[in-house]
Amino acid sequence: MTNEAFRIFGKNEIIRSPKELVATYQFYIGDIPKVVTVKIFKNLSNETHFYEQSHNIKTPVQASEHITSEPFGNSLQEALDKCIKDYTDYYNEAIQKGNIPTEDWLIVDEYYKF
Repeated sequence: MTNEAFRIFGKNEIIRSPKELVATYQFYIGDIPKVVTVKIFKNLSNETHFYEQSHNIKTPVQASEHITSEPFGNSLQEALDKCIKDYTDYYNEAIQKGNIPTEDWLIVDEYYKF
């Protein structure tokens, strides 16, 4: 357990995998008329940051919706940058191939807690 987790939870060994919600962001991706919410958490056990997102992206050029396997970074900014890059890379690829964005490109993440 890190010093910060120890400060907050003490020597309580029943508490496992503590995390702190450090930021919540909402934004639109390009011309898609649907709001995306991203929550960034700090893992108090190892000081890394990870994110949860309200929607996954699935454009016409993708075989299936993108569900990240690595939703984390060493800092809040690094985690947020990874999240945004996934959205914008797929969005830009679809636009470059002549597709027009629709709200169907964003699929609610079934594990996200609003």
